[in-house]
Amino acid sequence: QQPQAAAASMGFSGPLMRPAELASVIYSSSKLGQHRPQLLAAAAAALSQDLYACSSVELNRLIWGLASARVHPGDAWLLNFCKAAQAKFFMSEPSHLSLMVYGLARLGYRPPDVWIAAWLEASEPLLQHFSAQNLTNAAWGLSCWRFQAPSHWLEALYAATSATMQQMEPVGISQLQLALVTLGASQPPPTEWIQSMLATAEEMFPRMELLQLCNFGWGLAQWRYKPPVEVMQRYLGAVQPLLVGATPVDLSTLLWICDKLSFMPQQSWLDSWFASATASLPRFEPQHLTTITLVLGQWGLVPAPAFSVDFFRCVKARAKDFSAYQLGLLLWGLGMTQRSVPNTWATALLTTYTEHLLPEAEPSDVCRLIGGLSSVVVKLRGTKTWVTSNPEVQEQLQGLCTWVLPQLGQLEPSWLLVLLKGLDRLGLVVSKDMIWGFTAAAARFDERLDPKQRKFVLRVLKNMRARAGSAAGRDGSSSISDSGSTGVVADPSGDAYDITWHAGQPQQ
Repeated sequence: QQPQAAAASMGFSGPLMRPAELASVIYSSSKLGQHRPQLLAAAAAALSQDLYACSSVELNRLIWGLASARVHPGDAWLLNFCKAAQAKFFMSEPSHLSLMVYGLARLGYRPPDVWIAAWLEASEPLLQHFSAQNLTNAAWGLSCWRFQAPSHWLEALYAATSATMQQMEPVGISQLQLALVTLGASQPPPTEWIQSMLATAEEMFPRMELLQLCNFGWGLAQWRYKPPVEVMQRYLGAVQPLLVGATPVDLSTLLWICDKLSFMPQQSWLDSWFASATASLPRFEPQHLTTITLVLGQWGLVPAPAFSVDFFRCVKARAKDFSAYQLGLLLWGLGMTQRSVPNTWATALLTTYTEHLLPEAEPSDVCRLIGGLSSVVVKLRGTKTWVTSNPEVQEQLQGLCTWVLPQLGQLEPSWLLVLLKGLDRLGLVVSKDMIWGFTAAAARFDERLDPKQRKFVLRVLKNMRARAGSAAGRDGSSSISDSGSTGVVADPSGDAYDITWHAGQPQQ
């Protein structure tokens, strides 16, 4: 910098170092571990007008040095770099092409689509000459840009990686599998390729870090490829000793992987998982709590009391951080095993939902929430007693019904069945207008319900009328309205819906 200042004082404004020398400064500094951001940024800035003068080797050294030191020279500089590099694509070696993508991705920069298309065109015929590391670096870089590669390029990549798979390290296998889920838009590679990769990776399981094992399993789960039982046992056997240091992301991902691959771990593995999860519960985010609840519910597993106490405490503390979708799913998962939940916990969650989460909810979210609530057992006297003895809970549930009724037409009939079943289990007393609304919704869906479903809906509507009549001090079989016209929807089973329309409400 001192000679530069002296030269400037003599009227010379250009850099004293040539492009090749500046590129060498950046490369050598990073290679030696001397990451000096100001020096590297100054060298990159001095090169900004001379990038086209750099050779392919020098451009390769530039991007490697900057990426290794995590020195971002600015988007405008990187765009100029991409243009200069593209001009030399067809004279670049495989390692240079790979490192360009890897370096740009590591700096968090996504080139224009036309640049990516040109890179794919230049790299495809050379993929067979890429080393194992070049292939995994390139695939990882492209996937960072959420790019879906064309099928012909993917076929060339599968062929090249098949030939080099034995040379890959555990981190490479993990990166490649993770990248291919994005590059292939979750479409699985050829079965022969997956089997070859699985055979190679299986030998590496004991050497893999937990993150690498999670990435590997996540790829298999995304592809819905179910390994043989003995392979899954070895996979989870490699995971088990690492669970003690697992993060909430790791713990929830591992359960999700096992569930998607239809494999329930052995009890000793689950014990290790619960021990780690219990210690980590305060750090679980809502999506992690939702995922583990759903999976445990699908497996029919009820955790030990120690875990459950901490779980309920964490969910209650984070209730406002859940989305309407997540909180409904969490209750749905608890309902799968008819879990006992504290009275105050259920009340707090319902209050949070109605006061904070409802504005962002979808109609199906509300149906799921009510279905989940109706399936858990609220201590100490049961869910129905919790509802009938708590006016505030009744008011909140009736508010949810009022909110969802006009939107039932947007849903599939299955959600109407979930909602009606939930309300029936909760024993909720609803107004005459609500009963009319549910009856009208059932009429609209009539042709899409099978005989068994029609009969179920008829029974629930009858129960609603009975509860409404009882609450009003009338006989449960009396008419719910003194005015209006009645329409009948035939039921193949011989029953019928008695649909009474509110005065002034058009028939649908």
